[in-house]
Amino acid sequence: MKTACNVLLLFIAAMCYSQTIVNAEMRILEETQMTSSDAFHIAPSAQVIHDGLLVLKGDLINNGVFSYTLTSNESAVHFIGDLQQILGGQTSVFYDVLFNNTTTILKGSIQVDHDANFTRGIVDNELAGGLFFFNDLSDHINASNLSFVRGTVLKNGNLDFTFPIGTANQYRPAFIEDLIGENRVSSRYFLQDSNALYPHNA
Repeated sequence: MKTACNVLLLFIAAMCYSQTIVNAEMRILEETQMTSSDAFHIAPSAQVIHDGLLVLKGDLINNGVFSYTLTSNESAVHFIGDLQQILGGQTSVFYDVLFNNTTTILKGSIQVDHDANFTRGIVDNELAGGLFFFNDLSDHINASNLSFVRGTVLKNGNLDFTFPIGTANQYRPAFIEDLIGENRVSSRYFLQDSNALYPHNA
């Protein structure tokens, strides 16, 4: 009976920590869909080139290369699930990305080159310290009280842009326009008196 109990505990532990580990090069071709129900882990020596549709139902852990072919316009990554995390020491690069879950805890760094689709769920980097970066020609759609970024968002370039930011269940966009030259602008929404951090008389 003792042996059976040990085997059962090992099985449960394996289920709790199941993940897909990429240790070499992996390519998702255009017009191809791949779904990962477990944590999707990219090892330091590995690279994932996602030119098709990658559906992630678990966490994304990127310690290698996670990007797409620059000539591809079909690349998309969908975060679909409950609580998900984006972690790792390397920047995850998306052409299109969709958030359709309850919460995405952003502890790593992500770059969006085309569109971020905020369907449902808050992307939270406020306490986790992750980086949400929109590249020069990127934008977002569908941000609302149901889905936005809680924390800091960065934008590169000089195009007009609306930051998809807020806090709690309140979407509070901020706008930039008529910029000149190369810029990197960051924005975050605070539901508090800003005078203590940013004196109004300055």
